[in-house]
Amino acid sequence: MRYPQICITLSVFQTPDIVHTVVSPLMFRAEFRRSSSTSMFNRNVKFQVDIIQSKEQENTFYVNFLLLSGEYNNG
Repeated sequence: MRYPQICITLSVFQTPDIVHTVVSPLMFRAEFRRSSSTSMFNRNVKFQVDIIQSKEQENTFYVNFLLLSGEYNNG
């Protein structure tokens, strides 16, 4: 059960300009803080990541990203 959590958290924690808080073993909140004008986002972005184990298949996990603040552009 630890494998999905480790992969996701390592990729987020190793990304420059991201500050994170671990809420529980399968949930964390992160904030991407813009450091320059060439940044991926125009403003700071806060999001929550939930890692959810499937009830049907024991070795299947779902990852849910929830935008807490920041702009979302669909197109």
